[in-house]
Amino acid sequence: MAAAAPIVSIVGATGRTAGVLLDSPGRMGNVRLRLVGRNGDALRRRSEALGGDTEWTQLTALEPAQVEKAVAGSALVLSLAGPFAETAPAVARAAIETGASYVDIANERPALEAVYTLGPLAARAGVTLLPGAGFGTVATEGLAVWLAGAEFARRVEVALLPESAGTSAGVLETILLALAAGGGYVTGGQYRPTRLGRGARALLLPDGQLVTILPADLGDLASLPVGYGTPEVSASVAVGMPPVVARALLPVVSAAMRSTTLRSATTALGRRAGAPARKHYRSHSWARVTLRSGEVREGWLTAGEGYRFTADSVSETVRRTLLGDAAPGAATPIRAFGSAFLEGLPGVRLERSATGTAGRLG
Repeated sequence: MAAAAPIVSIVGATGRTAGVLLDSPGRMGNVRLRLVGRNGDALRRRSEALGGDTEWTQLTALEPAQVEKAVAGSALVLSLAGPFAETAPAVARAAIETGASYVDIANERPALEAVYTLGPLAARAGVTLLPGAGFGTVATEGLAVWLAGAEFARRVEVALLPESAGTSAGVLETILLALAAGGGYVTGGQYRPTRLGRGARALLLPDGQLVTILPADLGDLASLPVGYGTPEVSASVAVGMPPVVARALLPVVSAAMRSTTLRSATTALGRRAGAPARKHYRSHSWARVTLRSGEVREGWLTAGEGYRFTADSVSETVRRTLLGDAAPGAATPIRAFGSAFLEGLPGVRLERSATGTAGRLG
């Protein structure tokens, strides 16, 4: 008799990312799905639409005991429920307690650090934890590792520039929390917080467009120092304003976003506003690595729509984890599988540029 297909429990199964992922669930391999979330009606509808032997389980709160009960019997727990700085520790610990592997799409430094902290516990339990399987940090860390090759990078600068079909409530809440937290960077192997907007600068895209990027508290600030020993790391995001305006305005925005009431109101407005559909999307990431020798290498990743990239990355991460390709403990997908993982994703193009030209900073 053939063995039963492994169960993959998806926490946050009614959100936008889950919807894109579940358009083609077969890419995760031969699995049985268990949808987990707070909205019972939405879970039931999505389960019925998928058909087959899809299960669903409702949570009233994202607490370890409830999550453990919901995911019991799973081979892998996939968390799509942000903000991950709040959810990742509870869901990852529940996965360890039930003997399941764990994958998430976090791109917040505190979230990745929390999962890395659980790495020794996971290794002792024979469990694999793979945080950061979404566009960030796969597109940024992966590009930096591809540029460095087998050499040690003593300094890495990355920037994340996704184009997406709208913004989910979870992603928007994560963005607002990041605004409240301010910026940051790693120097001497240690994280240093900084005022949001400090370090805002212009970056020239491959198509000649000039955009503003600024340092943010992203997952690369955890994944690169922990996974590769890189002592100097800066990770930036794009903003739609000139650098001088960003430096002046964003500290005020950061202070305002520390209000829970204001964040909730902004999230509600963003959910209602939506975004117009586009025919084509072009996402980018940029990286500049300085090797131990002093050589500087710079390059670009080009891909399509951001949620589609994330769904492709997650599908491949889940598939390879279930095959046993990742060792027990905690690592990002790029650390576990190498930069070839990034190169193998659909529609991804990597190119090295002449330093100081395509990626010129001003």
